[in-house]
Amino acid sequence: MSPRESPRPATSKRSPLLTLPFRFLAAAACCAAALLSPSCSRETKLAYSCELSGVHSDTGVAGRNAALLAVEMLRERGERISIEARDDGGDPARAAEVDTALAGQGRRLVIGHTRSFVTAGSMAAAGAETYLLLSPYSNGAAVVGRDDFLFCLLPPARAQAEALADRARELGYGRAAVAYDETNLAYSEGFAKDFAARFEAKGGRVAASVMFQRGNDGHMGDKVALVAASRPETVLIVGSVVDTAIFSQLLRSSGFAGQFFGSDAAMEPGLARNGGAAVQGMIFAHIFDPRKPRPAAKAFAARFSERFNQEPSLAAYLGAEAVFILAEVAAKDDSPAAVKSGLLAGGFEGLIGPLRFDASGDAVRHYELFELRGEAFEALP
Repeated sequence: MSPRESPRPATSKRSPLLTLPFRFLAAAACCAAALLSPSCSRETKLAYSCELSGVHSDTGVAGRNAALLAVEMLRERGERISIEARDDGGDPARAAEVDTALAGQGRRLVIGHTRSFVTAGSMAAAGAETYLLLSPYSNGAAVVGRDDFLFCLLPPARAQAEALADRARELGYGRAAVAYDETNLAYSEGFAKDFAARFEAKGGRVAASVMFQRGNDGHMGDKVALVAASRPETVLIVGSVVDTAIFSQLLRSSGFAGQFFGSDAAMEPGLARNGGAAVQGMIFAHIFDPRKPRPAAKAFAARFSERFNQEPSLAAYLGAEAVFILAEVAAKDDSPAAVKSGLLAGGFEGLIGPLRFDASGDAVRHYELFELRGEAFEALP
């Protein structure tokens, strides 16, 4: 969530919300000439495939709600578009099966998945003859940096990890520990290694690096004890909302009073509710400050709040952004090959900010730092 590619100039910048009136007129004109242009009756068929059940479902559910609302907003403006949502169960094999089945129903533009190891299970089946994946959330080392049919709205996680390591050294911390989720190594392992490499390159020392897996066998408690025994000044935790909350609480209970850093996988409202005082002050890196929304994001937030009686989370904004971008690119041709070319060809005024994709389909965006205060993630200078 990388500096592999040097920036290419954007060839177009169009807002999926602000340009909707013009797209509506174009659609109306097309349909007025249906006999001459029968393709105007074609419906853009999207799919949303993420983890919608279980302890890791917060992100997927928020994104699904936002994606459904985004489609509704586009239909209100005259666009012929639909979306089907499916639960991948957090299982890589099931994700590939679900996506393949959706493609067989004509839904060859799939928004998914939540965790990188699940995305990795599906991306092997993606292709010109099957489906294209646009992931709002996955950006681990195992899924980025490849010329394939996977595109990611978040920049590679390496850039995020390095931003956190830089801030840790700027704050004067010289001794760190790293704990990362064993169940999602496609994301967490590279994140942890990139943080450690950057931290040590800047003159710090990583005294402990452990993998953890939540369960009832005391496994996480043993890992917490190892981290505590290394006497770190700061600790990076790479895991889901629930895992980050539990690990933080256990480490605080062991006597750790230092600074926590976290990954964007835990940047959901549920972190404060699950982690309580233990996670307050935790520092993160992300590409979007919801307290300073652009006009399009502000308009979407108002609709989302009206519908769901809560403010959209970061996951919700990204789920909606995926819909708006695919709708724009697929307006004329929604085949995976054509959409891939369209995504690579230009820049976009995304819902949460400017976006372009590098040659590997990875987002080129800038990370900013945030601190958890109460239930809000507030931007740091």
